[in-house]
Amino acid sequence: MFTHVTETPLKTIEEAFQRFTERPDIAILVINQHVANDIRHLISIYSEPLPAIVEVPSKDAPYNPNEDSLMIRVKKLIGKD
Repeated sequence: MFTHVTETPLKTIEEAFQRFTERPDIAILVINQHVANDIRHLISIYSEPLPAIVEVPSKDAPYNPNEDSLMIRVKKLIGKD
């Protein structure tokens, strides 16, 4: 299991996510998956089509498609829960 250390407080990350998802001029929000995992509680309840949340790997953390919110939504849409 990968554990990352960030200097950014969780509250700051949560507030930034809220700000960016409320902006009408943003269509895609790209976030490292290991950071997305920290705010998964917010991402999992986010249901708006825009901005689309795209999780990407970082050079320091492995990517897991089973945790990717976009991949999870696609699987639900095509009936592959």
